[in-house]
Amino acid sequence: MQCGGGRLGPLQARHGSWVIGSCIPALAKGRSPIPSAVARKCRLLSSLSVWGQRFLIHVWPRLSLWSRPEVMARKKLLLIRGLGHSGTTILDLALGSHPSMIGLGEALRILRTPSPGEGHRGPARLRAELRHQRLCTCGRTASSCPVWGPLLEWLPAHDHYPLVEKLQQLLAEVDNHVKQQGDAIEWMVESYQDDMVLPFVDDPALEIRILYLTRDVRSWVHSRSRDGRHKKHWLPALKPLLRWCRVNARQERLLQVSGRPVFRLGYEQLALDPETSLRRLCTWLEIPFDEQMLQPAQHSTSHILAGNRMRFDANRGASIRYDGAWLGHSSSLVQLALLLPWVRQLNQRLVYSKDHLLNHESGSM
Repeated sequence: MQCGGGRLGPLQARHGSWVIGSCIPALAKGRSPIPSAVARKCRLLSSLSVWGQRFLIHVWPRLSLWSRPEVMARKKLLLIRGLGHSGTTILDLALGSHPSMIGLGEALRILRTPSPGEGHRGPARLRAELRHQRLCTCGRTASSCPVWGPLLEWLPAHDHYPLVEKLQQLLAEVDNHVKQQGDAIEWMVESYQDDMVLPFVDDPALEIRILYLTRDVRSWVHSRSRDGRHKKHWLPALKPLLRWCRVNARQERLLQVSGRPVFRLGYEQLALDPETSLRRLCTWLEIPFDEQMLQPAQHSTSHILAGNRMRFDANRGASIRYDGAWLGHSSSLVQLALLLPWVRQLNQRLVYSKDHLLNHESGSM
């Protein structure tokens, strides 16, 4: 836009108010074709000192932006992270049973732009015909879900957007749904365990906390080596054991340097004493405990479109129960691995530690 021989820069035309610095001399002489209200603002600027002009041009618009209620009220996002098949789905459902929380399942798995060779997979197909078939935990198909339906309509044309912007769109759909229902949601829960991008996102519109869920190495390896045992593979527990050690050590290290508030929770602690574990978690999230969380399938209002298939199993989701199948068939290889101090200490620290806060300074926020 031209004004008195000068062109408006990006910082001189912000938030719908034309703040014109380069045109101040021309405006002071009355040579301006722009509206009178704008001209008055510019004459005000021309009467100020250079530093006063710079303050109004560069600083005041940002202060005004941050004073807006919609910016000051940051969205609260709880990320469940850890190794897959560690109880994240049942925990997501349990958290979604709290009246102040809503679960979104492995949302980032869906939002991530599919690679060229992934057209046959769920996330890519949800952008097409699968959304009319796959059920959300709200009981509707994905296309009819009040949260995922509008998002999946919007997503194909905006897949080139950064992941964080697509997440913001999803959270906006959640906001719209919650307002229509007349509810008040404090926390939104995302549980794509493999993601290590969001913990490092620096977005002033988001308050991010991380729930780091870990399953005992003996229980996890027993579960993940079941197919190998049935197929009579040699040392079927070896690959799962190495994966448990590698992934958990890496994620603990990354979350430690993320600077985010991190709450460590062992799957064994959650499943064997769910009420105590959930009470501690609610205290950390600064919300009151609700007994509905102990019956996830009955009370959950989550919108989970991607995650473990047990999300539709009413019997398994009726309560949080421990799968102790490994107790009678513990792998000798894992028992030997636990003789290594660093493996034993990692398992103890992540699963059974009484100190639940990984980042103490951040955890007190």
